[in-house]
Amino acid sequence: MKTRKASRFLIAAVLLVAMFWLSGAGRAQTPEMAGLKPSKTFMLTKKMIEDRIKMFLLKEYSQNHDEIRIEVSQVPDAIEVDPVDWEVKVESRSGTVRNGVNSLDVTVFSSKEIYKKFVASARLRTFDDVVVAARLINRGEQLKAEDLKLERVETTNFKRDYFTDLSELIGLQAKQVIAAEKPIFAGMVELPDLIHRGDVVRIVVQLKNLKVTAMGKALENGKKGEKIRVQNLSTGKKLTGTIVDEKTVVVEL
Repeated sequence: MKTRKASRFLIAAVLLVAMFWLSGAGRAQTPEMAGLKPSKTFMLTKKMIEDRIKMFLLKEYSQNHDEIRIEVSQVPDAIEVDPVDWEVKVESRSGTVRNGVNSLDVTVFSSKEIYKKFVASARLRTFDDVVVAARLINRGEQLKAEDLKLERVETTNFKRDYFTDLSELIGLQAKQVIAAEKPIFAGMVELPDLIHRGDVVRIVVQLKNLKVTAMGKALENGKKGEKIRVQNLSTGKKLTGTIVDEKTVVVEL
């Protein structure tokens, strides 16, 4: 008997709830049903703001690199804006975009108001295929193709000129010891000496339209284009001239 009474009570309760919902009293009302205007807002996400910042940095960055990575920080998680009336303005606080950390003024605004202003930080990292030493290179060695190779290297903090073409280094001479796997910078290499002290050379003396040639001896080492002292083997006279090739020094009087 207790079971039957409980069942009848449960059925009656379910019917009451169903009638309540069918009448509309228990349903959640939409803004329109409540006589309110629908919400006209849109959540501008963190990723969307970061993408705008990255677009600005890539547009303003003036250097060419094989790869550029940008890491943005200090950006709000979301900003509530009008769905059709919003814009993001980004400005560099230093006036330029450069390698490393950039401080940026960011403004999210519409035609009617400023939604948010904040300072963001963006780290711009650069990577290039750089010429590195394939082995330990000793001072004074002349570089050959097998001594060099290209490797992708982060160049963000490089302060010196580096090489991205193997052919630019072949034939140059190491000014210092260069460790294996290390990038080769411009200050580490130089043109090799074309003439060495004691070499027999041809001295070409130019005086206006007159040209005289004599055999001589180099008194010091020198590279193409450099001036060295030479001695005329016939007269013993010492002169200073410019190296034009491995056998010729031109003296202008």
